[in-house]
Amino acid sequence: MTHPKPEPDDIPPANETPATPQDAPESSPKEQPTAAAGDTSSDDSDKNALEHDGAAESADNEANSAKTEPPTTADKDDEPREIRAFKRVWYRIPRWVRSTAMALAVAVAGILIGSQVAGSETYEVGPLDVRMQLIPSTHGKSTVEIPPLGSLAFDSHDGPIRMEAQVEQLDEKKTREIVENPDSIDEQGPKAAEQMTDAIIDLAKRAAVAGVVAALLLGLLLFRSLGRTLLTGAMALVIIASSFSFVWFTRHPENLREPQYTGLLSNAPAVIGNAQDINEKFSEYQGSMVQLLKNFSQVYTNLSTLPSSYQPDPNTVRVLHVTDLHLNPVSFDAIKSVADQFKVDVIVDTGDITDWGTDLENRYADGISKLNKPYLFVRGNHDQQATADAVAAQPNATVLENNVVEVAGLRFAGIGDPRYTPDKSEGDLHAEVGGVLESADKLKDTIRTYDRSNPKPVDVAMIHDPAGAPTLKDSVPLVLSGHQHQRSERKLDDDTLSRVEGSTGASGLRGLYHEDGTSPLRMSVLYFSTEGELRAADEITISGPGQSTVSLNRKVYPVPETE
Repeated sequence: MTHPKPEPDDIPPANETPATPQDAPESSPKEQPTAAAGDTSSDDSDKNALEHDGAAESADNEANSAKTEPPTTADKDDEPREIRAFKRVWYRIPRWVRSTAMALAVAVAGILIGSQVAGSETYEVGPLDVRMQLIPSTHGKSTVEIPPLGSLAFDSHDGPIRMEAQVEQLDEKKTREIVENPDSIDEQGPKAAEQMTDAIIDLAKRAAVAGVVAALLLGLLLFRSLGRTLLTGAMALVIIASSFSFVWFTRHPENLREPQYTGLLSNAPAVIGNAQDINEKFSEYQGSMVQLLKNFSQVYTNLSTLPSSYQPDPNTVRVLHVTDLHLNPVSFDAIKSVADQFKVDVIVDTGDITDWGTDLENRYADGISKLNKPYLFVRGNHDQQATADAVAAQPNATVLENNVVEVAGLRFAGIGDPRYTPDKSEGDLHAEVGGVLESADKLKDTIRTYDRSNPKPVDVAMIHDPAGAPTLKDSVPLVLSGHQHQRSERKLDDDTLSRVEGSTGASGLRGLYHEDGTSPLRMSVLYFSTEGELRAADEITISGPGQSTVSLNRKVYPVPETE
């Protein structure tokens, strides 16, 4: 029997043995890699599933941790340690205590706001307009300010409210009525006291209502709860009522006889006696006040009847020279009256607007703004730098300090007095003048520098002490000064005239008090041509505020010959 010949592919290789039955179940070499690859994919899938489950579990744990665990150290570092400690203590306090404390704080804040809004008002007290103010304070006391004289402080009561009053102005009409009927001053004392009492009561009511309303509004804004808002208002009302009650029961009426003087009023006891003397000799004090009011009235009357000056060329420049006002409360009214009647273009003041040199006196400079005229000023030996700053703050004023300005077509150069010797004894007219001469020499250099660089030269030099005037000769046609409280005039050379004006303040407040009229009030209206030449002067003198004489002396200066 013939067997078929095997194909070449069926013949196993020489080195390979035939498969045995035991080897049959095993995979062939070609199938093993496939199975291995399948096993690896399954393992990776299981691993990925485990990782996904682990990530989800971790996220859940972090979320739960955020809800239950305290802030991390980094979060805590955002708040100061004191705040964290306060919060721990604060939230341990019962809620009703915290609510009450917050309502109390808001009530106090509302009271403070209300006192700022409605705790100040101006009232009429006799012939005076007095601005009164109630201020929360740990100490009591009442203060009355009388600018520019100073202030009076009374230990009138204990805290927690302080009363401040400031005399703003004197009513001229009411003052005239008192002067015309001197007997009425007997009625003014009780009437003024009644007006003052009514003013204090009205101000207290205004402050109380404003405080409660402010507390209610603030509580409503912060709490947004009607109950807590009403609690806040009730607390504010209790605090205000308790404060005023405390003031009433701790008042010291006997201390009103012993005020503490500050500022210019520190000299009051030496002039009118101490408070006890006034109390014991009240009739004499009344007579002095009547005389003072008469003096005011007489000044107004005299100025209203002042004769008019001649009518010069319409182009003439009119300059009003004033000096040494020394806080006289009448001076600015007198200056305004003359400036308006004579239609002056500019007012020049050669210093000593104040007297004792206190900061409170600088408020006196506020009267400059009421003149409605350009006002040029140089410091006197009674004026500190703060005084010059107060003058410069007025909208119509210019302070000259070794410089030149042009006003109304004229060129003015000026420099302040280098000394500061506030008046304590009235004896400083001959104080050391070395610095004055050096100061005048500086001004002379400034004038010459200006003249070399400008087509029109300086017309007027302003200094305080006439001792410096000779230094300025040959550099300016006219030198204006004051300081001596006496009017005088002299030629320094053929080209320079020195004019010294008397005190426009009648030697200060003392001039108003004395009845003998030994200190006249002086000022002069100077007439200049458009070329800057002095043509005439009207010298005005009011012979003592208590007298009725007003004189005007005309001086005419020759017209320079033209070449």
